[in-house]
Amino acid sequence: MSVGGRRPTRAVLCAIWAALAVLAALIVALALSVRATPPSAPAGAPVASSDSTSGPRSSLAPSAGSSSRDELSSAADDLPLRGVTVCLDPGHGSIPDLDLTPKYPGATDVMQYVEPGGAQGALTGTPEYEVTLDVALRLRDLLEGLGADVVMTRTTDDVVLSSEQRAEVANECGADLFIRLHCDGDDDDPSRSGFSTLVPADTEWTHDIQARSLEVARVMHPMIVSELGCADGGIVERSDLAGFNFCDVPSVLFEMGFLSNPEEEARLCDESYRQALAQAIADATAACLTA
Repeated sequence: MSVGGRRPTRAVLCAIWAALAVLAALIVALALSVRATPPSAPAGAPVASSDSTSGPRSSLAPSAGSSSRDELSSAADDLPLRGVTVCLDPGHGSIPDLDLTPKYPGATDVMQYVEPGGAQGALTGTPEYEVTLDVALRLRDLLEGLGADVVMTRTTDDVVLSSEQRAEVANECGADLFIRLHCDGDDDDPSRSGFSTLVPADTEWTHDIQARSLEVARVMHPMIVSELGCADGGIVERSDLAGFNFCDVPSVLFEMGFLSNPEEEARLCDESYRQALAQAIADATAACLTA
């Protein structure tokens, strides 16, 4: 096409082509810039890390506060007896003491021996005080592993403690539970067997602890018998035991089996069964004190 009847000069044409080339270059550069720019993320969306080796950050990562709460919850699960005090009383001792001591506060006519010696194994002669201390030490370790504060009335065999003195240990530490460990014996009937749980009867000296003691026994006793798979001697209320009558905290006494029965004696002398006894009692203690 002509302009004003005149052909454009070569110089004008070159200038036009140069301008078009520059314009095309600008359009291409603008298109590449738009393609390289990612769309802006919506508010609140997770942002990928610029460090390609670390991967994208999770929008579900717990905050410091929630992590602390989870750790505290886990610690509570691992230590269910934290803040609980348990007093363990391994029955009897190796030194007999036939002095008389009252069975209840103020008694002068109803007495018992300070330390009568306890039962003995029918075949091996294993003394009750040896079995009870071994189980108690195993139980102590298990309860402490669950977070409990454990107070022992004795940790050796060569001590003399009356039942009243044993109860005072539990009273002074303000125990949430006083667990007394014993073995039974019946020289007249070697066939008698079973794990039994003794609790205070409702008397003027035990009225304030009787209901809670019985409640604890009703939780613990069936659990222990079931876990051990042993004969069930039941729950028995007793009004004639000084260890109950002088006690101000909930208390149970476990007769862990009959040393006068050869089969039960064999179990009570077996270390694995003693550990099983300690574990069953620890499990039942945790169940009733965290319920």
